[in-house]
Amino acid sequence: MKSVNWDSITITNKLMFGEVFRNADLCRQLLELVLGVGVEKVIYTHREHDILPELGAKGIRMDVYVKDGKGTVFDVEMQNENRGNLEKRSRYYLSTNDMDCIKAGDDYRQLRDSFVIFICTFDPFGRGLARYTVTPHCKEDMHEMVDGSTRLFINAAAWDSCDDPGLRSFLCYLMGGTIEPTDFTEQVEAEVQRVRKAPEWRRTAVRLIDYINEERNIAREEAREEGLIEGRAEGRAEGREEGREEGREEGREEGREETTQQIARLFNALKGAHREDELGVALSDKEKLRALLDEFGIE
Repeated sequence: MKSVNWDSITITNKLMFGEVFRNADLCRQLLELVLGVGVEKVIYTHREHDILPELGAKGIRMDVYVKDGKGTVFDVEMQNENRGNLEKRSRYYLSTNDMDCIKAGDDYRQLRDSFVIFICTFDPFGRGLARYTVTPHCKEDMHEMVDGSTRLFINAAAWDSCDDPGLRSFLCYLMGGTIEPTDFTEQVEAEVQRVRKAPEWRRTAVRLIDYINEERNIAREEAREEGLIEGRAEGRAEGREEGREEGREEGREEGREETTQQIARLFNALKGAHREDELGVALSDKEKLRALLDEFGIE
């Protein structure tokens, strides 16, 4: 097993981000900071919450999924890599939030306000803003259509242009900067330090990280082979290199998504059954892993 430099794991790591903001008070403070408004007490949180909309539909894994006292839904995502799909990805997350909150036969007016928040370490739209708030508008006269949905993209890379001192400090902290800390950033860093030293979290995290890396390598190799085959066929019409690269990238993406979602669903299922210790064994024993996936019906 690869050694892990625990001192290098920061709040921008998705596993760390989800673990730290399981703390309901920290999560509430985070929401207030990025939204710029007060938020009622967070009544429950989910780390890496899974929503499976329907049989055959694409499931999603949410880093932090919470509701406040009014029932408003907040999905908060930590994003370190720009894959150029955040607009449509956030649209899908909003729709699955709604499906998770309304039952068959309910009136649509029962839908609660819903926020999807991406906290990025890069500028997702290249316009230099620290905050991009997206709500539906009428194209003809630009009046706002109040349907309760908001997509918010935070650009930590633009921390120095942020007008809000508290948010500026937090964004600088995300980027590894050292400007004047706030009570919030100090609380977050203290929680990061606590989690780093937690033996149970370390055991689970290191096995999960190594397993995902191993599966990514396998998926990358399979994608390479598949890409070569597809590339040869497509290359006759469009050029070999273009076909190969398309096949490789598609295979990598599908392999990463499928593996990550499977392990996340299994972790949540085991945690719900108070059997999370079994994940560590399963990540080093493929037969045990397959047995657990079959037991919980995870495909």
